[in-house]
Amino acid sequence: MSVLAEPMTAVSSAQGLLLDRLSDVGLGLREETRLAALTEEVVQTSSIEGETLDVASVRSSIN
Repeated sequence: MSVLAEPMTAVSSAQGLLLDRLSDVGLGLREETRLAALTEEVVQTSSIEGETLDVASVRSSIN
């Protein structure tokens, strides 16, 4: 798990920066971007752990 700590910290930081920059954008687009970022994070994390997840299924579960 310690191998994932640094990349996950970087992802979290990047998400925060992105969401901060979207503060002037409409709520719908902001939520859509948040959903896309979370979906990508879950898919990539699972890939690191050797699992392949369907993007649409992940997105549906998060939404």
